[in-house]
Amino acid sequence: MNDLAFKTPAPYHSTMAGTHELLSLIRTRSHPTSPQPPELPPALTLRLRAPLPRSPRALLFDIYGTLFASSSGDISLADAHDHASAVRRALTDGPGTPPHPSASLLARHFRAAVAREHERLRRAGAIQPEIDVREVWQRAFKTAGFSFPTNRIEAFALSFELAANPVWPMPGVKELLSRLREAGLPLGIVSNAQFYTPLLFPALLGSTAEELGFLPGLIAYSFACGRAKPDPQLFSGPLAELAGQGIDSSQVAYVGNDMGNDVATAAAVGCMTILFAGDKRSLRLRQADGQLAALMPDSVVQSLEDVHQLAAAPREGM
Repeated sequence: MNDLAFKTPAPYHSTMAGTHELLSLIRTRSHPTSPQPPELPPALTLRLRAPLPRSPRALLFDIYGTLFASSSGDISLADAHDHASAVRRALTDGPGTPPHPSASLLARHFRAAVAREHERLRRAGAIQPEIDVREVWQRAFKTAGFSFPTNRIEAFALSFELAANPVWPMPGVKELLSRLREAGLPLGIVSNAQFYTPLLFPALLGSTAEELGFLPGLIAYSFACGRAKPDPQLFSGPLAELAGQGIDSSQVAYVGNDMGNDVATAAAVGCMTILFAGDKRSLRLRQADGQLAALMPDSVVQSLEDVHQLAAAPREGM
């Protein structure tokens, strides 16, 4: 067993310093946004609200671009674009930040630190490694010649993320989770995430993920596991927990906005797949990826209400 074996997420809420401040940051710097319905290719249009092969006995969800509208459709990636403007805002707007290097210099050091950590984890066996962004920001500051207070790094990292990748709850998310919970369906999360991701729920929905119905044993956040989608190993913990309840992966439906990270990975571990195509800003069809050319989700939805309809639909012989 190597050091990248699945790890049960630690109780990050209770150990994180300044949780109240972080919740306040999310609330004050997040603003309502309306999803923008995309135009779908004909093949996916034919799959709109298509019945699932089986009535699901459990549902697993992605977060960014699915439960929460997100401009990037994922946590912000160090090599996705120039993050200097987001770094600049985190440095100047950040709560109590000390003297600091230039934003562009720090952004370069951050991207380089992410790349080095990814390479280290790949050598250790991760298909798609995940970092803990707090540690990487500390390394970036150190490389830039500045010592950043450990007790401020979480607020800085969160300020950066809120500037680089603003999020807002998808319409109907609380209603969907309430109805699924009332139906007795086990609910879980398998998502690329960072330490601040669990705080989106209490900050913007008023309740923790667990209070909204997600079972602790069915939650896999990439930063806590050292692996990110599309590594199928991220699913191993929740699927093992469900197997212990007598629920096979073929009886689990996974809901996500990315044909590669979500649909392909969930299908590879035997789950039914629902592509959430509710927002063109975060929908990732990966049409240029030849390996996904023949892949089709079991169903496509454009609203979270459609997820409930699929989960509640009776099947012949059930």
